[in-house]
Amino acid sequence: MCSEYQVTVKLHDGKLENSFLSRYKNGRSWNDPSAENFKVTEYCLIMPVEVRDRVDTIMRIAKDFTITTAYHTTLDKRLIVDGVHRALGIESKIMQIGLFSIVNLIECYSNRIDENFEYDFKHLKA
Repeated sequence: MCSEYQVTVKLHDGKLENSFLSRYKNGRSWNDPSAENFKVTEYCLIMPVEVRDRVDTIMRIAKDFTITTAYHTTLDKRLIVDGVHRALGIESKIMQIGLFSIVNLIECYSNRIDENFEYDFKHLKA
């Protein structure tokens, strides 16, 4: 199933900060059995300069902020599948001022969503 809704994202509300990215810690890749995905908040803190520059550009020119996620209802885990740079920019703003409005979330959810994103969901930790 999928649903779309608008939210004001706030500090510690869990919408983005507990979401995972298709970016891996310690230089690992999706095919490494010991790979572990970054959470949005973790990656915000160590973003490489070229990613930060891209995020800043997107935040300046974007007319809306739509993020697409895949949510596993049994695991209670959310993976950002589209809008990674927007999510990083929004989370950076939230870390600075405590909230960001308005974000359009498109969320596909199921207890079997990991079958569509197998390599990412198998690396989601904590």
